[in-house]
Amino acid sequence: MSTPKEDIINSLKEAIMLHQETLLNDLLLIAGIEEIDEKAYQKMLQKIKEEDPKLIKLLKSLEAQEIIEHVLTNKLES
Repeated sequence: MSTPKEDIINSLKEAIMLHQETLLNDLLLIAGIEEIDEKAYQKMLQKIKEEDPKLIKLLKSLEAQEIIEHVLTNKLES
């Protein structure tokens, strides 16, 4: 039996996986690709999974920088 924390973590992981699959499917539709072999699909999905953590780190850095800038700007105006 899993704990509530484990349930939340599992739900978030499932949501991430679903988002990644949806993103890939949307990109394939935009490119006009209706069918793709499973091996190529899995390689593309793996590449998305590899890049997501890098993107998350960049987004966190950007958010932190924006907060720092906001705090410094507000302190200077005070």
